[in-house]
Amino acid sequence: MKKLLVIGREGRLIKYAPEPDKLKEFDIVYAPVGAPDEELLTKGRDADFILVDAIGSISANVIRQMTNLKLIHSEGVGYQGVDLDAAKECGVYVCNCKGMNASAVAEQAVLLMLGVLRDVCGGDRSVRAGRQIETKEQYMIEGNLTELSECTVGLIGFGDIAKATASLLRAFGAKVVYTKKSPAPPNVETRYGVLFLPQDDLLAVSDIVSLHVPVNDETRYMVDASFLEKMKDTAYLINTSTGGQQSADCCSGIREHRRSRTGYHRRRAGQIRQSPSADFRRSRQKTASQLPHRRHHPRLLQPRIRYDPGSYRKSQPRRNTG
Repeated sequence: MKKLLVIGREGRLIKYAPEPDKLKEFDIVYAPVGAPDEELLTKGRDADFILVDAIGSISANVIRQMTNLKLIHSEGVGYQGVDLDAAKECGVYVCNCKGMNASAVAEQAVLLMLGVLRDVCGGDRSVRAGRQIETKEQYMIEGNLTELSECTVGLIGFGDIAKATASLLRAFGAKVVYTKKSPAPPNVETRYGVLFLPQDDLLAVSDIVSLHVPVNDETRYMVDASFLEKMKDTAYLINTSTGGQQSADCCSGIREHRRSRTGYHRRRAGQIRQSPSADFRRSRQKTASQLPHRRHHPRLLQPRIRYDPGSYRKSQPRRNTG
């Protein structure tokens, strides 16, 4: 019987597996997200497969000591917690569920865009305080209510989630521009109603900048003071990515340049290089919208192999590097 180590909440696998009966073919052991290497090895040293929560991590030390390991599968899209170099070294496949949460995250991105444009958090507070008439009159006097159809939305990245976001924004009548390493084919741009721009040009013209990039060496801490300086002073920043794109000076940059009008899909350790101070968190309460991470759970269908070691074959003994 093959052994499966699940790093995540117990019971979730049975609930969301497309064919639960097939799980009876495996010896399944569980470990919580954040479990130390010692616990993972105690429970799963002889495991053939690992199923890991998208926010979980698997170190090189664990991979090298699990001599039967053939596959690491992320439950979601993210797999930045897996040591890919060690997986390559040991001939272990690494997969994710590409695109499985694209619609849910795209809806979350648009929700945050509408939330910051309409100041939903401020409006909620004014109603609870009995000041809704004052708030309405203030909007009428200032005339600063912006509709999404009036905005240019810049998408940083153009993968499954960004494309789903572009499709939704098209229905709102927004102008959508995007940036990535190279432009998409013309037929793809036409299908989604988007226009390619280099990143600096995108930042300069966008009323809303939305991040849709994975965490890697190129994108980690990409949102810094320099990034914010290139944005309009009135622009909004939306982040529905995994986290890790903001640097420490992003916090002070938002405060100094009045870009605390931000929307965050989630917050977790490591999203910002140094956690913002309590004073900074309090200063954002009236100008930022933050929501917990919500997404569809993967059904483990159509996994995307992110690394194919090539030399690995079932008939070959796995090299023990432990």
